[in-house]
Amino acid sequence: MKNFILIMLLIAGTSGFAAQSPRAFQISDKNILQLDRSGPSAIAGKGDWWLSNGHLCVAVSGLKHDAGIVAGGGSLIDIGHCGRGNDQWLNNNILTGMAKDDALQAQAITTESDQNSATIVVSGEKDGIRQILRYSLSTASNRLRMEVVQQRVGKGAKLGMSAVLTLHPSGSLTPFSYSADRDDNGRGFRSAQVDNNNILSMLEAMTAADTAYLLGNDNESPAISYRVRLTEATLTNGRGVRKALPKFQLTVEDYTMLGWMTRPTWIGSGYPGLIMFSQMPFMDLRQGELLSAVFHIDVVDTTDVDGFPPAGEEGLYQLSGNTAAGSVIAVYRDTGEAVTQTTADSSGRYTVALPEASTYQFDVSTPAGMSRRETVKVAAPVTVADIPFTASGRLALPAGEVMQLTITGRNGTPHPVLRGGRSMLRIEGEFGPGSLRGRDIALTGSADDLRFIDLPPGDYRVLASRGLDFGVNVADITVQSGSEQQLAIKAPLRQVLAGNVISADFHVHSSVSFDSTIPRRDQLKRFVAAGADVLVFTEHNRIAAPAAAADLPLQLINGLEYTGTARTVEAPTTIGHSNVFPVSFDPKAHRGGSPRVEASSLREVQERSRIQWPQALFQLNHPRSPHPNDADLAFFSHLSRGVSFDPDRALTEGDNALLLAATAGGTRDIDFDLIEVLNGSEIDVYERVRRDWFALLGAGFRKVATANSDSHAWKTPLGIPVNRISISDASLPVPEATLLDAIKAGRMYGTSGPSLAVALSTDKGATRLAPGDTCVCTEAELQLTIAAADWIDTDTIMVFVGGQALHTQRINGPGSYTVPLRFAQDSFVVVEVSGTPGEIYRTLYPGYTPVAFSNPVYIDADANGEWTP
Repeated sequence: MKNFILIMLLIAGTSGFAAQSPRAFQISDKNILQLDRSGPSAIAGKGDWWLSNGHLCVAVSGLKHDAGIVAGGGSLIDIGHCGRGNDQWLNNNILTGMAKDDALQAQAITTESDQNSATIVVSGEKDGIRQILRYSLSTASNRLRMEVVQQRVGKGAKLGMSAVLTLHPSGSLTPFSYSADRDDNGRGFRSAQVDNNNILSMLEAMTAADTAYLLGNDNESPAISYRVRLTEATLTNGRGVRKALPKFQLTVEDYTMLGWMTRPTWIGSGYPGLIMFSQMPFMDLRQGELLSAVFHIDVVDTTDVDGFPPAGEEGLYQLSGNTAAGSVIAVYRDTGEAVTQTTADSSGRYTVALPEASTYQFDVSTPAGMSRRETVKVAAPVTVADIPFTASGRLALPAGEVMQLTITGRNGTPHPVLRGGRSMLRIEGEFGPGSLRGRDIALTGSADDLRFIDLPPGDYRVLASRGLDFGVNVADITVQSGSEQQLAIKAPLRQVLAGNVISADFHVHSSVSFDSTIPRRDQLKRFVAAGADVLVFTEHNRIAAPAAAADLPLQLINGLEYTGTARTVEAPTTIGHSNVFPVSFDPKAHRGGSPRVEASSLREVQERSRIQWPQALFQLNHPRSPHPNDADLAFFSHLSRGVSFDPDRALTEGDNALLLAATAGGTRDIDFDLIEVLNGSEIDVYERVRRDWFALLGAGFRKVATANSDSHAWKTPLGIPVNRISISDASLPVPEATLLDAIKAGRMYGTSGPSLAVALSTDKGATRLAPGDTCVCTEAELQLTIAAADWIDTDTIMVFVGGQALHTQRINGPGSYTVPLRFAQDSFVVVEVSGTPGEIYRTLYPGYTPVAFSNPVYIDADANGEWTP
């Protein structure tokens, strides 16, 4: 929007690839090596479909390749500039009838082409509706045209409305809601909190906006952003008469929905709301009618809204000025509608093009975390408006040390916001949970460590930590405007000896996952700064190329998180989430070789995993969820059938028996190896999952309990909670087979604070058995050794025998403790140690609780060589 030359450059493309006749074809072994399948979100492989004009490279998923929240193929999965490796597109799905449960799946994919254009054609039919989806590229264009055509060809359920849903969870792409029609309401970065299970909540958040800007992660390079615009939605009757259809937009934190009604409304204006949607049940397509919705997806190599060609409004008025360097500036009309967004350059200069003389609101956010709202009146074609901020102060960070720095405000100074980037999405006025916001900095002594940070003037407290086994050093500093000072703080010292134990996190994400924007390199450095050893990257439904970390003292394992999102006949309420590791990366395969997830049962997915990776471990992730909106991901809450696992009933009783149903190959849902008992800070959910775990153990299933961070963002720490694995030689790298054997045997404990050593002693101490061992005994002495850094509280021991808390003891901190035990029958012993979060703990890990739990020591009380609790 800045000037005609810039617009023409953007339209022509800046990738450096020469324009060519558009091509559309299916990816195969013969052509795959000639295709540019690159970028943090690129997942296309053999069997998918390719569309390119030399400027844009586009991929559509093959029929058997699931994408998004709908099973099956035909979805737009990759789009970027050819040769730049900048694909950040996730995917979108056509919600025919607006419900993912009833979404129409693709049944055929073909191509069309001529000298000036190429098209991928996706077709399917369900409930008497034939749907054709056309993805088209023309010569020398940075615009993808997508058309949805719907036609009634038989009897079926009524078709009231449909939508295209584009995913951008956790700030993976920052949405900016806009309308090319001035009378409608684009909300920019200002979004509402929406309950996806409450239609009234969704209606309140809907607008008549027709455009969504999806701004790329500015921590990835090269830059990219997308504009998705519903340009027209029309109904053509049997006589060829066309009528415009009502359109609507719903943009929230995780997705943007651009939709249309099947018919013009009979009552009211057709503006989104209760009146419009109350008419939906009475709408339908009639025989002979044709419905068409046309979308334009523009792609530019910038991360600002004003980097796109105009979308309905010419910029006749120019506003420029100075502000803090790197500030993000979002512009709204004084009535609240979004206009544009830009970023000030390194000298603080900004320029925006505005549609008319009017009064505008400017939301400005600086890289140092300062923000303000300014009202500016534009009366002349060229207006100057400075938006000054108090100059930041610069803090030089220690070099050559390993530590995590946590910075908080004190004496009235607000907590700083670091790495805010362009993620200015606000939910109900508060910054949305973008992946890159946080108060922590990871230093590893590497060449790419951060050297300086800018902070607003004020008083701050800096904590230097290195995970759970190290002390914490504290420095209070005052930052003055325009000043520069060295942060004088020492690296923390180890307070708890490691011994023959390594720390491992089996559940970590990065920008390779669809719901994270934190680069892999940053996650690796955070892990080292957290004092942990073995990191398992488990990206959603994707196997990525192994990360490079030769300069960092850690061991990497490639994993995969199976993420069920579609509701199908095979899994009416999805399969939840599960991890499998280690896995191998296939550079030619769709999603790097991840097996199919949707339209499958959990047991079928497990069986595919074991066939593909016989030695891999399968972990059931977060089986319960604290949030109703996340019910799909919590397997024990729905068992794929909409019924909950009941830990008070036998596995053969009622709905619990679903866990025992087997495939033809004999695999059951219950045949996972590990169960994630503690996920992140969810201590309340931990107590529920612990009960589920005890029920499985009581039924005779040896399930190993784990504790993992499930980190997607800076706000979610790494290395807490973590698994501590007993290894005879804990020097890295540990042989993978040795590590997997120790995990599968349960020779480990999970912790978000204390260090724990558990042993059952018999024969007056002659025999000592650790977690994972079986004690052939009717009595034993439980011996506990508890250690913790001086900022981690421990005050309670609980001993569970057969799942019952038979011994609870208040303690005064770390030490050695003994508990005599007797067993009348086969059973199992689990120990838990917990404490109260202190001030330092709460600052480092807000919302977490210090707790450690052992895996079981199994009891064979009848000495028959079988464990039957």
